Amino acid sequence: MRHSIFILLALGLAEVGQGQTPPGVTIKEDKNLDKNCFYRGKYSEEERMRMYPFSISDTVKLVSFRYHKKNCPVRENTIITDSLLEEVILTKSQLNQFTDVLYNNITKNRGNPNADHIGSVAQCNEPRNAVLYVDKTGKLKAYVLICFHCSRFVKHPEKAEWNWDYCDQKFEMIRQFFVSAGIKYGTDLMIKEFPGE
Repeated sequence: MRHSIFILLALGLAEVGQGQTPPGVTIKEDKNLDKNCFYRGKYSEEERMRMYPFSISDTVKLVSFRYHKKNCPVRENTIITDSLLEEVILTKSQLNQFTDVLYNNITKNRGNPNADHIGSVAQCNEPRNAVLYVDKTGKLKAYVLICFHCSRFVKHPEKAEWNWDYCDQKFEMIRQFFVSAGIKYGTDLMIKEFPGE
């Protein structure tokens, strides 16, 4: 009896080794195991610029500001411009680079579109940076508040179809893009305390 059980077990393991599931055995796949970013140049520059919120904006800005609890200079449809420390209007070339990071870097198994973060998340949220999407009349149409130290962001309007895939390394790619564009405040992860806050 023991001999026959051993033979059945060995046959079952052999079938698993060949990529087949033995009868009565269920292998549960966790689609969230692989969250690494993979580059797939699926969307052209023109296609990316037709995606929300680039499709509704005439100007895209990267900004920095001091963090003050419940007193963010960017909220709803308003920007308190004299509270901004740095402001960079993205050129066409920079927009191409930025949208390439956002839309052509994906997970091997696409992530949860309802997630509120890119990659791992800390409990804190102290945004000092933002991406602002402004229309041709100067009205703020959409924005993303970013805390690079906490790996968190808040997007507005939240219910819009942002179409970002949430792979682990994307937050760092966005941080590096801010740095390359000349935004210093809030992007240096070595700085733990910010004067004036």
